[in-house]
Amino acid sequence: EPGISLQRIDNEGRPTEQLGYLQAANYPNLLRINGELYVYWLGEQDDGAYRTRITDDTLRDTLRLTSSPSLATGDRLIDLRAGADRSHVYLFWNLARASGACDTWFTTAAATAQFLPPPAPPRLASGGATTVETGFNVGFVSGAQPSEMSTCMAAPLDEIGDTLAVGVQSGANTDVAYFSDGQAIGQQVIAAETGVLLRPPVLLSDRDRNLYLAWSEPTASGVADLKLARSGAR
Repeated sequence: EPGISLQRIDNEGRPTEQLGYLQAANYPNLLRINGELYVYWLGEQDDGAYRTRITDDTLRDTLRLTSSPSLATGDRLIDLRAGADRSHVYLFWNLARASGACDTWFTTAAATAQFLPPPAPPRLASGGATTVETGFNVGFVSGAQPSEMSTCMAAPLDEIGDTLAVGVQSGANTDVAYFSDGQAIGQQVIAAETGVLLRPPVLLSDRDRNLYLAWSEPTASGVADLKLARSGAR
């Protein structure tokens, strides 16, 4: 069964001593939140979501945070993604349904919480009556509003700030959703009518707070297109 090995990398990029090994564990996510280093993962035997803290090169305070969404026959888990803002952690389960559709369930709580609520679909869309400022170089974006559109293929930014940016597929569009203090605050359509993405996108930022979103979308010819969008572009 799979396990997760935790190993330190020195300043020259060389692996050094092993810090620990998590048995029966899969889909690791490593986050530094307010100076603390955490590992989030899924248990291989019970599909629970777990967290452990790395302090003085030692694994401490391992907790089972919540359960995973139930899978029907033919459904499968694509991966688990974790992201955080300065106060909250967010876990995203990316799922592939037997019907061929994709789905994402998520949960959030304070970063120091010992338990997380059961995951649920976010069901978000842009087009709210208000606009919000995200802290990224994207201008003002539409406030997030509840929607029946499926949200899936979540890819949170691997960076801690006041706002967490998450690349998602929302309905037929490829978007960036924004979360802060445990709430969805805004959503921005990046590309319309992209169809079902082949994998979760890749979302990065630079020191000027520009966002870069890359994704792979199917085409009628059967060949995938790889596309890249950048905020703040002139």
